[in-house]
Amino acid sequence: CEHGYCNECLQNAFKAALKSRAPFQCCKKALSVRDCLGLADGFVAEYEEMMLELSTPNAMFCSNAQCARFLPPRVIVGDIGTCEKCSAQTCRHCRQVAHPGTFCAEDKETEAVKKLAKKKGWKTCPGCNHLIERREGCLHMTCSRCQTAFCYRCSRPWKDC
Repeated sequence: CEHGYCNECLQNAFKAALKSRAPFQCCKKALSVRDCLGLADGFVAEYEEMMLELSTPNAMFCSNAQCARFLPPRVIVGDIGTCEKCSAQTCRHCRQVAHPGTFCAEDKETEAVKKLAKKKGWKTCPGCNHLIERREGCLHMTCSRCQTAFCYRCSRPWKDC
């Protein structure tokens, strides 16, 4: 729209938008981050972060209850989101504290792979839970991920089998 605002009124409007967690609107149109470029940089970054949060489908938040900050897509790598404020790691699937090296029950793709693994008789490494498929040869297995040596039949360490 063509409405003009003084810098103080514009700043107050954007502050109110941040407080209410809703975009600032004029003439039923949300104003973008570039509309507040004359404001302080920290303020622009905070508004930009809020707009990203509001536009992110299935937004993810820090699993640390004392923080609970929005985790923007840039901090989510694989199955884990790392909070920029408190460094807590959150599982992308269950939204709880990250549990690397274990399968998440909320991860539907992994559940499908686990069902296939069970059907095919695959085993998991006792050291890191990495899936192992034995096609031929002896029962002595060495995990390609963590180098754990184990028995394919009983999953005990190779030296104890």
